[in-house]
Amino acid sequence: MNTEHRIMKNEHHKVDYDHLIIEIAHRKIESEYHIIESEHHKIESEDHIIEIDHHIMESEHQIIESEQHIMENDHHMMESEKHIMKSGHHIMDNELLLWRVSII
Repeated sequence: MNTEHRIMKNEHHKVDYDHLIIEIAHRKIESEYHIIESEHHKIESEDHIIEIDHHIMESEHQIIESEQHIMENDHHMMESEKHIMKSGHHIMDNELLLWRVSII
């Protein structure tokens, strides 16, 4: 093999190696891009989880408020029933007095 032929062959190999280095660098950049994209999706997912947790907390707060209103309404209903019973007792007392007066 003559020297000129070897030089051309070596230059061809160098071009092949340079091409491979560029290919590897390109793949590395693509991989880094995919990693960044994955991190972005992870952050978006975490944001959605935080939003969902916030909605759950709001719902739980509304449930607690509703239960408090129910308890207040139950209390008012019991107070009303107590007043109704007192009124019924007063009516019976008045009827008894009227009956006593009528027989006197």
